[in-house]
Amino acid sequence: MGRLDHCFLLKMRDGRSGMAFCAAGERNIERARDEASRALEREEYGQESELAYLGLLDYRQVEDSATDMLGAFIKRGPVWLAFFEAGEAP
Repeated sequence: MGRLDHCFLLKMRDGRSGMAFCAAGERNIERARDEASRALEREEYGQESELAYLGLLDYRQVEDSATDMLGAFIKRGPVWLAFFEAGEAP
């Protein structure tokens, strides 16, 4: 992966939570938040979600096996989304 992502926690009105990761690149926090919001709208959760910024995630030391564990994520442009059921720990 070898890059940085802006990371957000998600809170949904239906009790679910999740995370959004947006490639940092040339994006500042607000642009990343806008991209994440648009990705949530494409998943029909735009009006039902709240984003809280966590910070930057640095992938430089990620293990190669992590790429085999991305099946639960939804990719929408520069944003990766993961949702958790109510009461499920991320």
